[in-house]
Amino acid sequence: MMFVAQYRNIALVISAVFLICGDAQAWSRLHHKSICMIAEYDLKENKPVIWNKVEALLKGNPWGINSFQDICFFADELVTFSDDRFTPSMKQLAADRGYLQDNRMEEWHYIALPYGVEEVTGEHCGKGDRCLLGMIDQHFSQLKNAKEHWQRQDAMVFLAHWIGDLHQPLHVAFARDRNGRDIYRNWFLNDEDRKVMAEFHKARAEGEALDIKLPDCATIHDIWDKCIVYIPDPSMKPEWNRWIKLLKTYATTYTYGEQDRRGSPLDWANSSLEITRQDSKYYSRFHDSALLELWYQDKYGNTTEIQDRGFVLGYKQFSGSYGIQNLMKAGLRLSMLLEQALSGAE
Repeated sequence: MMFVAQYRNIALVISAVFLICGDAQAWSRLHHKSICMIAEYDLKENKPVIWNKVEALLKGNPWGINSFQDICFFADELVTFSDDRFTPSMKQLAADRGYLQDNRMEEWHYIALPYGVEEVTGEHCGKGDRCLLGMIDQHFSQLKNAKEHWQRQDAMVFLAHWIGDLHQPLHVAFARDRNGRDIYRNWFLNDEDRKVMAEFHKARAEGEALDIKLPDCATIHDIWDKCIVYIPDPSMKPEWNRWIKLLKTYATTYTYGEQDRRGSPLDWANSSLEITRQDSKYYSRFHDSALLELWYQDKYGNTTEIQDRGFVLGYKQFSGSYGIQNLMKAGLRLSMLLEQALSGAE
């Protein structure tokens, strides 16, 4: 019982400090970076032999990644090549290694389930295991067994990202609304944002190209990505240092994460689905008409203004508590998988 109390205490501390919807980065660079930071701190403190193997594997990578903390975001960068640091040779290498074929990279980030499914199984990835769970299995096996250095190098880079995605619950959700990416918010918008959203829905209804930049957290998926767990920018030194200290405390005090190091990716996928399907009053019931009309902007652009602010704030509190816990769990579980894959490696 002492472990449970300790774990709850640190989760509550982090939640109290950082569960703020502000100018946060997406569950992308800084959130994925934080996951890698937890794994790094854990390995350095508790498994230094494995950490040395991680560092050796990272050296000489062709992607311009200079630290382990930066590998967790790389798979998102590959989708768009939006980062200016990508050279033509990097793009060609990604194409040569099959990472850009048929836009399949986007499929790798999600488990998109039929609506109403209550349990994730190995069959939900479909032919070729082209979904998040299949990619975790593939790159874990590649990291553990591949003979070529570059294959194991790439596998570690991808695996680090997939574990983060698996712990964002809306990455394990329903294909019907594209894992929450087709459920748009219409609350707490300023006048300018309302105009942008109106323009977007008009274009969407008329089948026009949707080259419109939406407000932050425009969809419920974006809410989980951007507005659940606030992480201060590294330029905000006092706040960033406090965030690092909290992550180190969690990662290096082994008893905090003892139960989080258990299970398999399939277990963790089902934990994310359980959050997605919470049976109180949130995502799993958005498809019920009474709540769907509050959140969903249909293809004809119909909208309904949310009046119940308690509902919105209740959702933020609900999702925020899970968001911070899942981010921390992802770091320890990444550390666990790296240990399993690299224990026998030379």
